[in-house]
Amino acid sequence: METTELKIEDLSIIANGYVSSLINKLLNRAFKKHNLNITTEQWTVLTSLNNNDFQTQQGLSEDTFKQKGSITRLIDTLVKNQLVERTSSPNDRRSNLIHITDLGKKIDNKAKEVVTDIYNKSIKGVTYTEILKVKSIMTIIINNLINEDNL
Repeated sequence: METTELKIEDLSIIANGYVSSLINKLLNRAFKKHNLNITTEQWTVLTSLNNNDFQTQQGLSEDTFKQKGSITRLIDTLVKNQLVERTSSPNDRRSNLIHITDLGKKIDNKAKEVVTDIYNKSIKGVTYTEILKVKSIMTIIINNLINEDNL
């Protein structure tokens, strides 16, 4: 199919964010059911730190694709819940490093189990080849959008 033949309705499931919204809704519900006391937005920060601890807020913002104001509020909540800590950067006193606590790691690891369960349910009936094809297509779309916006 030529791209000029593509109708906006063909991409509406991607463009309107329905899949993403549905996943977030299901994950937030599952997190609550498992008494994790976090949101999907907070979980992305915890996972980022669990994979690469002691990041700056700017680094977290870039890694999680969240705006600076949003990441500040997320970190404030995570600090309040003792899931992360702010420490002064030894190299730059104006900058804080964000560190995941042991409790934060425990919550993140439990959340990953919940996410894996939701993910496995969401791909029921989809072959591995189909998943790879979707991944390939989404990578192309993302790269096109990044190049268009010069992100």
